[in-house]
Amino acid sequence: MKKTYILLLVAVMFTVSGCDFFRKIAGRPTSDVIEAKRMEMLADIQKKEIREQEIRDSIAAVQKAEQDSVETLQWLKDNGIMVIDASRFGGIAADPYLEWEYATESAYRVILGSFRTRANAERLIKNAEDENSAMDMALHTIDLKNGMIAVGCSPVDHIYNARLGIEEARRWGICPPGVWILKTK
Repeated sequence: MKKTYILLLVAVMFTVSGCDFFRKIAGRPTSDVIEAKRMEMLADIQKKEIREQEIRDSIAAVQKAEQDSVETLQWLKDNGIMVIDASRFGGIAADPYLEWEYATESAYRVILGSFRTRANAERLIKNAEDENSAMDMALHTIDLKNGMIAVGCSPVDHIYNARLGIEEARRWGICPPGVWILKTK
């Protein structure tokens, strides 16, 4: 009879408290601890998947930029457009666009012309603005250390975008045959 009461007591305790009671007695983790650990592992897996997707996206972006650069360099070559480093002119003495926050990152400028006198450079800007009053190409002068004054537009951070600046200047009809790109960085 005693055995029956003990078995009945164990059965009641099991139904009331479940497996966790016996797990606690045995020093094993309870279902709450197991569920928390499972949720933690799922969160870690999700973080890892997100990170891996970010890496794949980053690699794809680099590959796209690389492909754009190769295509752009071929386009520039086919069109006879030179890319000249600012160091060839001794560097840049003054560039008003470098004061703008977005322009400090710009590595390329489309150069529509370069002149010995500031009046000629400003005349080119005025003529372009008069003919195309709706245009927003950020025309400006760039003082080079060799004494020349270049008329630049479209400060951009990627060579592909410099190509787009040349194409835009052509659409506006202000792109001379001798257009070139100044590499500022």
